[in-house]
Amino acid sequence: MATLVDEFSKTIGLEETNMEDDYFNWGKKGGVGEVERVQFYESFTLEGMEYSLYDCAHLYRSGCCETDIGKLVEIYDTEDHEKKIKVVWFFRPSDILNFLGDWKPRRNEILLASGVGQGLSNVNPLEAIVQKCNVVCTSKDVRNPQPYEEELRMASYIFSHNFDVGKRQILENFPDEISGIKVKCFFNKRNNQQLFRLPKFQTNLRDPAGPSNVPSKLELDEATASPVKNKLKESMVGTGEQGCASNEMLRLKLAS
Repeated sequence: MATLVDEFSKTIGLEETNMEDDYFNWGKKGGVGEVERVQFYESFTLEGMEYSLYDCAHLYRSGCCETDIGKLVEIYDTEDHEKKIKVVWFFRPSDILNFLGDWKPRRNEILLASGVGQGLSNVNPLEAIVQKCNVVCTSKDVRNPQPYEEELRMASYIFSHNFDVGKRQILENFPDEISGIKVKCFFNKRNNQQLFRLPKFQTNLRDPAGPSNVPSKLELDEATASPVKNKLKESMVGTGEQGCASNEMLRLKLAS
């Protein structure tokens, strides 16, 4: 008797496309790149979960069971139909132990990357996303809508400081822009709040703060991962590119 895996391995073309459509769908379109022909999007649906521009998400970290946390600041489809996301990273306190100084993090507190340098942001395959993450800003900055008590209770993580990757300093004051994006986009949103900015049209989609990386090892729960997702992950691993969804190159430097 043929197994489910055997049956799936025989499905190609239309059948596989239908399964992938159930796994992923693009949402509302944004602009179009003027030099590199890419289509920007404001949202997409991945395994039944809708993601929008400036949402936070867990992403795979190569060779580690712990995920990375980042904010989606660009979502686009390349001319070769490669799904890409640009991510501005958050740091866990354990990522920057040598630079904590007297700062004492609260429970589940992380830091938003800022400044200029390796570890601020990079471009990753959209399939590197694990799941959506609820990050709430508790900064008293006047530009930040203060969170409700319910929002704080539901938060997976909170942040009130940023870590300047160039100066390697923890800062309480936030700059006006981070990675060319108005800082309001990183603060709390309200349901009736419009997007502050669509992605700028870029001439070079490889972010100067970090190369476009592909996870070198993706941990999957074989019992629950969808066949299409496994297939997409395997194709990513097979590219032979060095790197992962994390900013671990910076971590190596910070640990030295």
